[in-house]
Amino acid sequence: MHRMLREDIFGAGGIAIAAEETELGDRGMAPHSHDFIELAIVLAGTARHASAVGRVQVRTGSVVALRPGDWHAYDRCAGLRLCNVGLGTELLHRELSWLRSDPVLGSVLWPVERSKWPARHRIARLDPGTLERIAEPLHAMAAGPARRTGERTKRIGQLLCVIGELTAHRDTAVPVTPEVVATAVGLLEEEPAHPWSVRELAAAAGVSASHLARLFGAHLGAAPMECLGRLRAERAAALLIETRLPVAEIGREVGWPDPAYASRRFRAFFGVSPRTYRARYASSDQ
Repeated sequence: MHRMLREDIFGAGGIAIAAEETELGDRGMAPHSHDFIELAIVLAGTARHASAVGRVQVRTGSVVALRPGDWHAYDRCAGLRLCNVGLGTELLHRELSWLRSDPVLGSVLWPVERSKWPARHRIARLDPGTLERIAEPLHAMAAGPARRTGERTKRIGQLLCVIGELTAHRDTAVPVTPEVVATAVGLLEEEPAHPWSVRELAAAAGVSASHLARLFGAHLGAAPMECLGRLRAERAAALLIETRLPVAEIGREVGWPDPAYASRRFRAFFGVSPRTYRARYASSDQ
């Protein structure tokens, strides 16, 4: 499976914000993964979107968000036209750090409670007026990498115009995620293979273990170690698709050194064994 790398999208020396307009028509797109955050906005047409959390129908106005390590594909396309916006994760620690606490976009940057995981990538379906308003900044971002200082400032402004419209469309009121939770999840994302404990994670986030556990339960609907397990399972899913590494080696890579335990944990999150998952998603038409 093809892996899209940040240097191919952002270029050398440019700010890690870019967009690409793609006209797929009735053609599909094979499974591929990213080492950056991607917002895929369906500008026209319909398709079936496949990812680690399953398959879902998308159409004009649908917005799909994927984290680094996620893979996805499109099939059963009809007049599909996309704009893919790529963001470097370092922006979430600097210029866009506030995004982690946004009720809409923040909620797709880390796992949430088990019942909501299958719909995690879906943000909203934008109306025609919103699509028209974001068309200009999307087109400007797709013009090429932003390298000079003035261009970098403009690129951030263009992105904020798009984000402003996306965050304005929320189906229900969602509580803002506390900064402590965002910090802790960011640490888990950066080092999912590390043998984290709740105590160590809480110390790194600057709170007590019991307080961190309560915050995770209230805002993510899951315990810290359950979120870590989900991150490891997602990373394993990406490696199963994009590499030919043995299952046992993938388990070690994501922090599950015991093969039997790795298989049990993976099945707990995706409902099938790693080998079955690899066979099922090896190509978009399986």
